[in-house]
Amino acid sequence: MHRVAIPTLLTVCTALVAAEPMPAPSATISVVPESVRLTYQVQFDDQGRYRRTSGELAVELGLKPGQGVQLLACRGITLTEAVTDAGEVLRPRNRGQDLGQETFNEWERTNGSYDVSMSLSAPARAPQAIARIVGTIRLAAISGNGAQGELRPFKDWVGKPLLLEGTDQPITVTIGEGPSVRLGGPQEVIERIDGITARRGDGRDIVVRGWGSGNDNDEWYRSYNIQIPDDGSLVVRLLPPSTEILVPFSLGPLPMTAAAPAATAPVRVPVPAQPAEGVKPKVVVPERPAQGAGGF
Repeated sequence: MHRVAIPTLLTVCTALVAAEPMPAPSATISVVPESVRLTYQVQFDDQGRYRRTSGELAVELGLKPGQGVQLLACRGITLTEAVTDAGEVLRPRNRGQDLGQETFNEWERTNGSYDVSMSLSAPARAPQAIARIVGTIRLAAISGNGAQGELRPFKDWVGKPLLLEGTDQPITVTIGEGPSVRLGGPQEVIERIDGITARRGDGRDIVVRGWGSGNDNDEWYRSYNIQIPDDGSLVVRLLPPSTEILVPFSLGPLPMTAAAPAATAPVRVPVPAQPAEGVKPKVVVPERPAQGAGGF
């Protein structure tokens, strides 16, 4: 395994110095209902006879953090109560998965607007409202500065396990079809990738024409539609390590009609210390991704 350190084995493009630790401030993270969608599907056999009915109750929540707070991911949502106005209990549809797990993208972090979704079992009968939905959201928050470094020449780093500075698990850079460049590894490392810059051997930037993300079994990845020459370089920018925040919420009633839901009070939670003024790296804000586009 190759340990990629900054600034030893990794040629530094820009070094970012984190601020001195400060006492964790208190900031407001508001949890607000954004949408509730109830769907039923009725299936019939070849003779038109009723077979079964299935359905889903999808609840989308908006997270509105205070100024200076950035969220990296939602680790999951633990429901302690979810019940309709008729008293029917709502349960997660996929109990084997982390409810609401989501990795936020750069657009969301830059604009301070985050969404998480819960897929619940549909009630036997369409309710007039969700009477109560209570639980805790596990969030990964970040503050301070990350680091970035340059893999050069590019061909020397392809196919080798790399332990980037500030991480304790390796990633691997491979070349895929398209052509494309793929960075694969554990979720904890891949979700910290803030972006890349590719350059030719003479230092000119190469345009990235698209990217996607996902996971294959236990490996997570980022794939970029780009071709880097052997003597070129790849700059990888990492976000700082995250701190877990537990945000309790209690919402309801949430009407399933045209009536407006009752306002909910913000929840105050401790957040990581903020970087000193003037040391935050410049962030280029991309256009908002299309619905369903890849992100993390």
